[in-house]
Amino acid sequence: MTGTPINNTERFGIIDIGTNSVRLLIADFFYREKSFNVIKTDRAVTRLGEGLYDDFIIKEKAIVSTLQAIKVFVDIISSENCDNIYCFATSAVRDSRNSNELISRVKNETGVDINVISGEKEALFSALGASIGISERNLNIVDIGGGSTEIIFMEPGNLSKVSLNIGCVRLKELFHSSNDAAEYVRNILSSCKIPLNKDAITVFTGGTADNLSDIVAYNTELFDYNKTLVSIDDIKQLYEKVYPLSIQERKAFLLRLDPTRADIIDYGLLIIIELAEKFKFNSILLKKSSNLEGALIHIASQKNTNR
Repeated sequence: MTGTPINNTERFGIIDIGTNSVRLLIADFFYREKSFNVIKTDRAVTRLGEGLYDDFIIKEKAIVSTLQAIKVFVDIISSENCDNIYCFATSAVRDSRNSNELISRVKNETGVDINVISGEKEALFSALGASIGISERNLNIVDIGGGSTEIIFMEPGNLSKVSLNIGCVRLKELFHSSNDAAEYVRNILSSCKIPLNKDAITVFTGGTADNLSDIVAYNTELFDYNKTLVSIDDIKQLYEKVYPLSIQERKAFLLRLDPTRADIIDYGLLIIIELAEKFKFNSILLKKSSNLEGALIHIASQKNTNR
């Protein structure tokens, strides 16, 4: 990130290097209004976490595909005349033993610095992104990613947050099926002490929530789309229908299922169900804004304080 803002508006290019995909957000941030306007978004599935959890070494194939995606996104950022670029990496890079190889190759070939953020900072980004446009002051927020899940309770003057090593790609890599992963998820959740409020709205964000919101909207025989919240009972029923199906059968069965998520959608649903059991909530709100937008808000706000 460069420079100090002089004008009210600056254009940011934000890149998120996740365990499942690399994502791009280009947006104009308005400092006085503390708001932003999205110019462009993009996403490339690179599966950085594929094969990672055997030895915690990012595989060459994943490095190459991730590097290629970043090169494309950097070119787009340049063509859109962004004033600032910020690139951050989450669970897979955080956990890997050879993260420096990816970091140095990206730096050498694109000039971009990768900021490997902690689980706590990822949770902060998730909270900032998921709470956009929500007027309630007390919120439970869950961000299910490829490698980790962030759990946050927001209330005025306080932000309790934790990052847990349960994510869709991680579970797929570790277990033969999502059914086999249930006990592992329960064991990790048993140590989670975040005091979620069962009376507050529970907001889900991240790749699973993003795709699930489309699935809910287009599969009206499975969900009541007229309701703002999605019931856990409906998600349980969806899991029971999806879990036994092959990848191709899932694609045929569910309208608007992202084909790149067909092999991990059941793991995401499982995490939602186990979280609901742990924290006793009966319905959830699905949000498309996530840690990518949260990173923009945080970085721009930090920059504004230094003006």
